[in-house]
Amino acid sequence: MTRDIKIASLTMLYFAIAFMLLVAEYGKFTSLLFIFKPLLIPSLTLLYLTVSKDKCYWYLIALFFAFLSNVFLLFTDIPTQFESGSPIKKMHIVIVF
Repeated sequence: MTRDIKIASLTMLYFAIAFMLLVAEYGKFTSLLFIFKPLLIPSLTLLYLTVSKDKCYWYLIALFFAFLSNVFLLFTDIPTQFESGSPIKKMHIVIVF
């Protein structure tokens, strides 16, 4: 598998997951959210690792915290889960900016 085919495949995968999330958010399909939301950031990470020649480890750390905040904020109906996701979201914002 050539590098161009890998990049194209990972890009299509990322946009397919993003489209499924768009549909799930619009239609309020919580089961689809629980399936596809945790897959979005890892697919972006794989795409970044494949495309980028110079890896920025700060960006990878920010993606890791974005992944954690996505997973923890899936449970917004449960206050304890939301409170546990909030510091991780703040850490992600601090690292990105």
